[in-house]
Amino acid sequence: MKMAETSKRTFRHVEKKAGEVKEKVEEEAHELTKAKDPVCGAKIDKDYATATSRYHGKIYYFDSITCRDRFDINPDRYV
Repeated sequence: MKMAETSKRTFRHVEKKAGEVKEKVEEEAHELTKAKDPVCGAKIDKDYATATSRYHGKIYYFDSITCRDRFDINPDRYV
């Protein structure tokens, strides 16, 4: 009986840790879909960015056309 209780406690502990790890992985995966607008600093979801621009092979994401246009005029200022 004592061994069964220990096993149950161990299982609950492992299950709890697995849940915590899953949450952390999901949170980090979600952060990978985020980008920072280099002009205004807003954090935006890459899938829903209003505009993008490519500079030196890298894609930059913007929350507005205005920010993208400012970036395109002088990208070195924001990179």
